[in-house]
Amino acid sequence: MENDSFKPVVQAIVIRERYCLGQPGGVLVWERQLPDTVTLRLQVRLVYRNAGKDPLILPLWQDPRLIVARNRDELERQNQSLIKFEPTIPHLEHPSVKDFKVIPPGDAIEPLPRENIILPVHTRSSEGSKSDMLGKRIFLQLELDHLQFSNSIAHRLADEWKRLGNLWTGKVRTEPIEVNVPLSPTISDCSREYKVD
Repeated sequence: MENDSFKPVVQAIVIRERYCLGQPGGVLVWERQLPDTVTLRLQVRLVYRNAGKDPLILPLWQDPRLIVARNRDELERQNQSLIKFEPTIPHLEHPSVKDFKVIPPGDAIEPLPRENIILPVHTRSSEGSKSDMLGKRIFLQLELDHLQFSNSIAHRLADEWKRLGNLWTGKVRTEPIEVNVPLSPTISDCSREYKVD
């Protein structure tokens, strides 16, 4: 159940940062890029921390969206545009124990695979675009939606598992990631990421 009193704290730790040109990516990029588009690619580890006094039961499925801001204050605005960069995971009709992870009180775990953030930062053919981020400092957050089944199922599971801990479902945002985009980024060889259909 979505309850702020035992909501997890999520940190996104950058383990790889690089810049690519054009349309590398295959399975990781869902939007076609122009040949002269520079994309920032971050691979991050998601660490969930349970700051509460009881075990936290967390659904493993999550539907991520990206928030991009020019300063930290913009991250607090209510109506932000969210960039969806992975396909929606279908709602689970019959979730089982294997679809959840228990986080002991005061503990932190990495329950999910590494996440890939892909963000266009410059396209030469559209000079003057508001999306041009070269030479700028930007702040990124992932909004992770963990409610992949109906509220009635969530209520039933929360009641059944109460003795094991608090079932938490809903949306949580990672702590902000600060990125200083170079004015002239070094372009990596991303050709191995192409996928042949």
